[in-house]
Amino acid sequence: MREAGQFVDITLVFGEQRIACHKVILAGMCEYFHRMFLTNMLESESKEVVMEGISATIGCLLVDYIYTGCIKITTQNAQDLLAASEMFFLGSLKLIVEEFLCTHTESTNCVSTINLARIYDMKTLLADAKKYLYEHVNEVIDTEEVHLLQEEDLVGVLEANGSQEDNFCFLQKWMR
Repeated sequence: MREAGQFVDITLVFGEQRIACHKVILAGMCEYFHRMFLTNMLESESKEVVMEGISATIGCLLVDYIYTGCIKITTQNAQDLLAASEMFFLGSLKLIVEEFLCTHTESTNCVSTINLARIYDMKTLLADAKKYLYEHVNEVIDTEEVHLLQEEDLVGVLEANGSQEDNFCFLQKWMR
């Protein structure tokens, strides 16, 4: 019905992208829209709502997710989807993104993943990414993002590693 434009009563605007939707579906599936449409906010009477801070690509994915419960997550869109899941109070989407990130942690992104997990309070992802860091410290040490490692994580790596020589090298690279 949405694609056919039947009974749509609101248009969401993500950048240049306009998406016709049904308020009742948005409000029923998403706490953000529920609060928006069922309170005295200006948007509750509007026919169009501009969604600031969300790209057209992410906006289309979010609307499809709200309508279908399905979403295509990639390494390129995962962080933006995570931010949007927080903005729209979509806890189920946040869990899906967390599961995706847990399966896509590697030496080139594990430090960023640890930091992202902290920002969004994702305990499973944090534990998995730290485990990966400790198990692959010799690979992570040669990545561009090693300097992004927070002090508490650095201490954890040093404590977990028995080699003083490796620890010294790790400290040198972390400080650069």
